[in-house]
Amino acid sequence: MKSIWNGAIGFGLVNIPVKMYSATESSTLDLDMLDKSDLYELKMAVALIDLNSETFDGEQYKDTYSADLLKIIKQKAKGQKLKVAKGGKPTDRTIDLMEKLKASLEKSKKNIS
Repeated sequence: MKSIWNGAIGFGLVNIPVKMYSATESSTLDLDMLDKSDLYELKMAVALIDLNSETFDGEQYKDTYSADLLKIIKQKAKGQKLKVAKGGKPTDRTIDLMEKLKASLEKSKKNIS
């Protein structure tokens, strides 16, 4: 059996050579193994992804963050004062995500039929 670590432990002037060996034999462990009870959730997740998947066109989105940041940096370098946007007020409205998810699934099922 091959050692998994070689080294020495020192106590003052005394050095003791040490080799460390695994307590058990190596074996592979598959973390993707699922219990039968998990298969239902897995199938539901795959179905949800398939229902809501569509091709992504990145050309329709423009990244303005870098340009806006550079503009702010140049304004600050010139000594200009920056306009600070006021934050919005927090709302008291609570959104039920489960209801939204169920409605989305029903809408997707109707669109497929």
